[in-house]
Amino acid sequence: MPEDSVKVEPIVEAPKQRQPRQPKKITVRPVYGRMVHMLTAQEIVGDTEVPEIDGWLQAQIDAGKIVVVE
Repeated sequence: MPEDSVKVEPIVEAPKQRQPRQPKKITVRPVYGRMVHMLTAQEIVGDTEVPEIDGWLQAQIDAGKIVVVE
């Protein structure tokens, strides 16, 4: 029997492009007065937005000096 010369290729969909997520800013507030972030020198007064909670901010939150505003 002669073989068919037609090659069938499977249909492959292109992978969906992932949209980069916008980083959600976190709002923090010092409990007393103002604080200055030791690593970034960002002044934290009242409700202040920060890009992420790093080690220094986490230590201040654990110590009760800064609270996260929801």
